[in-house]
Amino acid sequence: MIIFLLFLQFLLTSLILYKEIFVNKLRYLASGIFFSIYLLLFVLVPIILHCFYGGARSIIAGKDNLILNFEVYIIYNLLGLVLLSTSVFIIYKRRLLKPKFNGVSFYPTLANKTGIIIVLGLFIFIYSTGLSLSELFSISRFGWIETGDYNVILSVLSTYLIALTPVYIYLFFFSKKSKLTKVIFLMCLVSLIVYSIITKDRKSFFYIFSGFLAAKYHKNYCSFSVNKKHLIIGFALFLVFVFSQFIRDFAPRYFLNEDIDFVEEFYLSSSRIIEYSDLSYFYRASVEAIYQNYENDFYIPLGIIRRTLFFYLPANLSGGLKIEDMSAVFSDVVGGGTSSRRGSMPPGFFGIFVLSFGWLFSIFLMPLISYFIHKIDILFIKKITILQIVAITLYFTGVVFVFRGDESTSFYFFISNLVFLKIIISTRIFKNIQ
Repeated sequence: MIIFLLFLQFLLTSLILYKEIFVNKLRYLASGIFFSIYLLLFVLVPIILHCFYGGARSIIAGKDNLILNFEVYIIYNLLGLVLLSTSVFIIYKRRLLKPKFNGVSFYPTLANKTGIIIVLGLFIFIYSTGLSLSELFSISRFGWIETGDYNVILSVLSTYLIALTPVYIYLFFFSKKSKLTKVIFLMCLVSLIVYSIITKDRKSFFYIFSGFLAAKYHKNYCSFSVNKKHLIIGFALFLVFVFSQFIRDFAPRYFLNEDIDFVEEFYLSSSRIIEYSDLSYFYRASVEAIYQNYENDFYIPLGIIRRTLFFYLPANLSGGLKIEDMSAVFSDVVGGGTSSRRGSMPPGFFGIFVLSFGWLFSIFLMPLISYFIHKIDILFIKKITILQIVAITLYFTGVVFVFRGDESTSFYFFISNLVFLKIIISTRIFKNIQ
């Protein structure tokens, strides 16, 4: 029954992607990206898990038992089927609109200024840890948090500065390639590689791809014909995602001079890549959140709405209006790390809604998600604005964050990029950069 429902989701998702990719040539980019990623994470991975591994395993720390509650999987599939059915209706009913896109026009120095800010973000992060660069290469992931010299404010600031990368890639794509512009691009690229290595984090790869995808879309005047080259790039990105999981696991031990059998490590890692890794986390976290709500009545009343409406208020000063990050609250339930690492285990895409509104009401909310994606599609083909540039460049990365259940990061990066871009445009601090 569960596999049958998942194959129904596969059929509906395929109908959507056929229309958007092959018929509409990705005129409506938001739908194309959203449902392409959805197909992989919430349809194909679950099918593999149920066909070969018996289902999803719990993400609760110290447990790896299979979640065998039949009703939980039914709820999961109902959420997906309602979302997909509504989207099929919208996508096959709407007309193919002509883009109002008027070309890219921005200050010629904007890309250079943004690139310098990203490089600065790397140095701020290194300084915030209180460690040397060589120490950061060998320390475990999040190990710098446990050091006494760690500065959380500067670390968070550096995260927001690095998150300007998608916008920078987009602006660089349309910039005149002067010698200075190329030098700054190289500095930025090296900074992102170093940042990825020392943080053992893959966000930078998604940032770069997200900005590149947006630039190609606008360069082609709001269309995107998928060819072999694009499929190769997409597959390469997938391999980077998978291989980085392996690197992140063994790299700290390698730098600590442990004796490592790379062949054996890779074999063991490969056997767990679907069942336990980040690739399956999106699905497993959603199932876990549904289980906690359905079986244990775990509930964060209107969580996503309160987090969004009162984003500008610190949670502890909001008088209860704003809750803590849902990822942090959910991490407490599943034992997701120490107090300094709360939020590292978010509740998955469907978990955001189930924990905020309950599983039953969430089913009726799914058509609103379909309509929201449709409105983003329309935004992306309108005349170019700073709002549109930020939205379209962050969209791919934002969808990945939201699918993981970390909607706060996606929203905050959107707001911070808008603010930083406005500041960069208006300030004269970098007036000599051409």
